[in-house]
Amino acid sequence: QNDLERILHAIEQNDKVNRKELASLIGKSIKTVARIIKESKVIRFVGFSKTGHWEITELQRDKESNTKG
Repeated sequence: QNDLERILHAIEQNDKVNRKELASLIGKSIKTVARIIKESKVIRFVGFSKTGHWEITELQRDKESNTKG
């Protein structure tokens, strides 16, 4: 699994996970996690920092279902 896949999996498990927790899960810095998320273009944060959540775009879900099915 690459870093993006690990981040996606963590978000699927808990969409309210923060960047610090994601960094700890994948063993990278918070800045690196932010860069991976920004470059991926399949993850977005919706809402305010304390009450918001992560969303994975349909494009990524479609890609995953095509590889599994």
